[in-house]
Amino acid sequence: MDRYLTTAAEGRTLAAGLPGLDAVLALDDDAFLGLATLASIDIDAAMAYQGQKFDITPGAQQREFPRIPYPENVGDWRSRMQFGFIGWTFSEDQIWDWDMATKTAIVPPEVKVACLYQMAWLLQPKFAARLEAIRSGLTDQKIGTASESMADAGSNGLGRRAHQIMAQYGRTTGKLL
Repeated sequence: MDRYLTTAAEGRTLAAGLPGLDAVLALDDDAFLGLATLASIDIDAAMAYQGQKFDITPGAQQREFPRIPYPENVGDWRSRMQFGFIGWTFSEDQIWDWDMATKTAIVPPEVKVACLYQMAWLLQPKFAARLEAIRSGLTDQKIGTASESMADAGSNGLGRRAHQIMAQYGRTTGKLL
């Protein structure tokens, strides 16, 4: 999976009715998918996320989502998956981002929405440049004698809406990789 939105049609369906995505919806399919790839890269690089990638086989899962808790929190989940879920009931604390109907790991819908909003943010260079200055720590700016005050804002490269959506997945404490 190169991007969280696998097709332009999927992204357009998800974007229908969400505010602030008109410019994203106006893109042709190639531009949409290219921008979705960039937004997916931004989301992956934005912060350390809870748990670990669903498939930790080297090279098997390119993106950060779907995710699972660390194995010590789940038990022997991989062998249970191999045997077709016989006698095992999934719960939220064992497997995250799981579709019980198809028995497959999925990217959470919130991550896909964050991808759409990151795409919209990337399409607004003037607005994005100002937000980037603020997210990079700009706290005060004066015109006369050109004075700026900066603070360490810990910028993660996401626009405001994408950052707000993804913050719920961010790791605040826990195991270091």
